[in-house]
Formats: sequence, structure tokens, C-alpha cells
Amino acid sequence: MRLKCLCVVLSLCFLIAAGCGGGGSSSGSGSGGNGSATTTPTISSISPTTVQAGVADTTLQVTGTNFVSASVISFNNQNLATTFTSATALSAKIPAAALTSGGNFQVAVVNPGNAASANVQFQVDSPVPVLTSVSPNSVGDWKFGDDYAYRHGVRAKLFGAMQRDRPPHDVCQRDDS
Repeated sequence: MRLKCLCVVLSLCFLIAAGCGGGGSSSGSGSGGNGSATTTPTISSISPTTVQAGVADTTLQVTGTNFVSASVISFNNQNLATTFTSATALSAKIPAAALTSGGNFQVAVVNPGNAASANVQFQVDSPVPVLTSVSPNSVGDWKFGDDYAYRHGVRAKLFGAMQRDRPPHDVCQRDDS
């Protein structure tokens, strides 16, 4: 009788364990949406891909696959407050403090369980230098003011020296005023 009861109890334990999936852990093959299953996200694109150093907070749009509601956008290994739009779209604000100097920064998406996408490059361009003064304010017989150069009593107005749409020789014009 004891042997029969023991067999029944063991059989029930086996059936309960088999019905619960064996009690094992999830390996990451679930589908997203609620953030409960571990999936590996992928990034297909980011927008923008480049900003100028010194800009204000910038909203980054990330598209890809396997995003879940608990996915987080990582910018240069710093997690950003992320908005889940769908299993293929996320967004987050990159703070202005992270965009103060030029360089290439990494963007990734991290799902629960630390499943992370491959990194995608985000570029911050260094600001274009602006000529604010000349020192010394004379070279040879040239004298320089804020936006004028003087030579032998002739005043030439400086303009467009740093503009990309003007050829380098088109930096000054004669001003007889």
C-alpha cells in the first residue's frame, strides 16, 4: 500500500512539474510588449545621427525590433529615460550636458535581463570656430578692427572669412566710406 501511494505522489509531482514547464528559466525566446520576457533588441536606424556640439536637449528616435515596454536607450553607456512607442520604436531625450563636445558616441537598446543590441554610432560635431579678435591687431602695415582691415589709409571690410560657401580669397571688399 505504501509503495502504491508513493508511486501516485511521484507521478503527480512529475505531471505538475511538466505542466509548469519543468520549472526551468526562460532563455530569451519570448515575444515583447510587456517587458516580461528576455529578448535581444536590434537597432535598424536612429534619428538624428548627427548634432552640433552645444545644442539643447535632443530627442533621439530609435527604430528596430524586439523592443519591450521596459527597453531602455543607452547613450554612451548612460541609460536615458525612454518612451516605448511600439515593439519597433523608442524615443529618449539626450540631455544638453551630454552634447557639449564633439565626438562619436554609442547608442544601444537594453532589454530586461541586460539583453543589449549592437552599438550604433551617434556623432556630435565640434563647433565651427569663430574669429572674435586678432592679436596683435596689426601685421606689417595692416591694422585690424572688429570687422575691418586698414592699409595705407584704405579700409577693407572683412566678411565671410569662416563661411563655407565663400572661396578663401573672397574675404574682404574695399569700403571707401
